[in-house]
Amino acid sequence: MSINILEEIPDSIIDQAVRLALEEYDQKTRYMIFGSEYKGEAQAISDLVDKYIDNWKNEAIDRQEQKSQKCLAEHLGITYDEYIEAEGILEEEPSSEGFTHVYRVRFAEDAPREILDKIPSLGADNTVELNPSEVEELNL
Repeated sequence: MSINILEEIPDSIIDQAVRLALEEYDQKTRYMIFGSEYKGEAQAISDLVDKYIDNWKNEAIDRQEQKSQKCLAEHLGITYDEYIEAEGILEEEPSSEGFTHVYRVRFAEDAPREILDKIPSLGADNTVELNPSEVEELNL
């Protein structure tokens, strides 16, 4: 007969573990909240919550990147799918003082011509230059 460890731990302990993990307390602080009887279970819960937090952070970063790419694509006059298909990448070109004075959107050399032709400001090298104020306006 197998017993689910989480069923044996009081909900209040699980709630504390989740809250502490979300607040990113260090491991020692997490153990201090739990009685010695639950240390192993607390570690298992903490590990699960840490994995969840890492996944959530990665998904949040991906969503933010996708949002930025959609804004950039719209600014360039193409769809998000076209931007992805043309392999658009936003690059920074720093000045000698270390400040970014030019941003470039670079598209793949083999990007579909029918997509690139939709971008009025596209240079011969498959790039579009943006000044920092444009990038700031787009919240990129």
